[in-house]
Amino acid sequence: MIQTKRPVQIAGAVLMVLCVMLGCADRRDRTRATEDFSRDPEPQPLRTDEPTVDRLASAVLTARDTTEEADALKRLWKHMSDEQLTYELKTYVVGTNRVVDSPADHQGRLRAQMQVFRGKEKIYQFSFIPQDNSNLSLLGGES
Repeated sequence: MIQTKRPVQIAGAVLMVLCVMLGCADRRDRTRATEDFSRDPEPQPLRTDEPTVDRLASAVLTARDTTEEADALKRLWKHMSDEQLTYELKTYVVGTNRVVDSPADHQGRLRAQMQVFRGKEKIYQFSFIPQDNSNLSLLGGES
């Protein structure tokens, strides 16, 4: 009887060692083979401190004085230049809507309407009344 218990104990001990070894086995190789590399990586959130046309246009619209307006127009121009964006600027006399071809030289109040394009696609449009008409020349030339 002692002899029959001993093989059962040895078999039990071997079985327990096998279970422990299988439980601790490294499964990384098997999981790597099942990963799906065909899908795109998770989209990264947009950085909120990066300049965008709408933020820069908002700075033009909310400028408190002519210097702040000039700085905002310079930043807008630089961004459009860096991003290879184009624009169309139309200026009108406030009240009559008469088109003004040389807005920087005009003495009266103007309304400026700006459209920004990426290629042929219009990506943004806004209007503002310049605090100083000569600031419009900061957009890299008058159109």
